[in-house]
Amino acid sequence: MSKHQDVPAPAHDFQRLVAVRKIGEAGLVQSVEPTGVERAKIAAFLDILELKRMSCEIRLTRWRARGIKAVGTLEAVAVQACVVTLEPVEETISATFERCFLPHDMMDDDEPRDDVFVDPEGEDPPEPMTAEIDL
Repeated sequence: MSKHQDVPAPAHDFQRLVAVRKIGEAGLVQSVEPTGVERAKIAAFLDILELKRMSCEIRLTRWRARGIKAVGTLEAVAVQACVVTLEPVEETISATFERCFLPHDMMDDDEPRDDVFVDPEGEDPPEPMTAEIDL
């Protein structure tokens, strides 16, 4: 676990927590950028040569009365080995993302099923929310 009891530390040690109570009706914008040491740990976790740059801009808003929606952009420059020559190949990454969080008592507690329908074009289910969200 991390120094915060509810949110376990990820294997790559990159963690930015925001207290849910800080997200008011107007929302909250957070900029996230790992340090050089954190970028090196993320690169090792992803099994790439280097993560030269990474930054995120995330807007947190209230969602479904007690939930939180995170909408953001990720910009990064990564270096990986070419699968043929093993030479370093640099890639610029630009992506948008959206995640939703709900308190445990608002989550669907359906019994596990043998068959699960996954709609690749549909929304991801919300993640459980504690007092803090790991951005």
